[in-house]
Amino acid sequence: MTAEQAQEIESNIAEWEFPRLFQFAWVSDFLRTSTNPGVSRALVKSGHMVNTDPTVEHDRLQSTIHLMSAMMAYKFRSANHSLLGYRKPEGFEVHAMWVLWLELDCSMGVKYIPETLEQAKEWRKNFETTCRWREDENEEAGMAIMNEIIYLVLSVLKPVARRLIVSILDADIVYFCQMEKLGPSPTLRTITYNLFGLCAWFIRNFGNPRLSPYKRAADTPNKSGTWNLGHTPYDTLPFFQERSFWNLWGYGALLRRIYGMPLPSPKYFSDGIAIERIGALQNTPETQAAVEPKVRENATILEKFPYGYRPAIGFQAGRLLSPVDGPSYGLDMNTFPASTPVILASAARFEKQFERRSLGYSKLAAIKKPEDVLAFDKSEANILEVNDFHTPSKMVEVSA
Repeated sequence: MTAEQAQEIESNIAEWEFPRLFQFAWVSDFLRTSTNPGVSRALVKSGHMVNTDPTVEHDRLQSTIHLMSAMMAYKFRSANHSLLGYRKPEGFEVHAMWVLWLELDCSMGVKYIPETLEQAKEWRKNFETTCRWREDENEEAGMAIMNEIIYLVLSVLKPVARRLIVSILDADIVYFCQMEKLGPSPTLRTITYNLFGLCAWFIRNFGNPRLSPYKRAADTPNKSGTWNLGHTPYDTLPFFQERSFWNLWGYGALLRRIYGMPLPSPKYFSDGIAIERIGALQNTPETQAAVEPKVRENATILEKFPYGYRPAIGFQAGRLLSPVDGPSYGLDMNTFPASTPVILASAARFEKQFERRSLGYSKLAAIKKPEDVLAFDKSEANILEVNDFHTPSKMVEVSA
């Protein structure tokens, strides 16, 4: 199966078969990333997902949704790069997901990728039993994501909504994100999943085929050359949506008016935005203008390289885990050398000596002026020598 064929299958899943469940699945599982203290710290310190200005949080949430959707909806390596979920995915669909994500991982510069799905499952098991532990940052990041999910729920009902969500989450997410205080209920979980099963039965047996796709990504820019993006199944604020008649007076817009929620406006980029800005948000107009040409330059390079190419981006100086037995995927460039040390599971891994990242990619406040937007230095590809190791101090063993 080629990457193009895999993307076509994924696009069908995302736009035709189950667009709402597709998005709910990965948005809810986004909470799983908060079980890793390294990811949680990055989310909290970036200033994107946790910010005193709520519009910044909603901006990044909507941008993340559009970016994830575009990965599935756009043709792979392009210039813009109804029943699944109610049945078990077919073998070719599982294979398509794996083939597409192999290439997406390479495109994002992931330095080690197991070649087979079985290897990846083994690596994930090793990761989940080694690299996760309870941390306050996990709770902060997890609760921030939770609050985004229930943003449109009436304030008086938010405690109930939180309890419902925490009840249907996997136990490991609740544990590592320290969400027990929200009162997960086994009874509520059973009732909810039974209702899901009942809905699935009705859709599987009585649902009509979708007559048109739920467009996940814009095909062309607007007349001004910028981009408007459509609704998503779980909108919070109307970022990037044009001021069309439907968006201002459709039934969804009327409900927003009654509810007192904002409608598309210039404040929420109703005139469109540069598509490069969605994935490379900076904190000043000057640095934003400096970053976007670099995004276009890197995208052009990526489109021209063969499959398996890893762009040279910021990276960790040490491995989080040893590779699993078997071959890896991707070209040899920008991979971990065989001598790369493994940093053991400990909060000590967050010390600066164990990290080396290119400026501005992991912290919003890192870039303050245009000259801070540095081109990637090829010397970054030289792994720093790690002189000492730390034994685990806060590791929690869990069953995978």
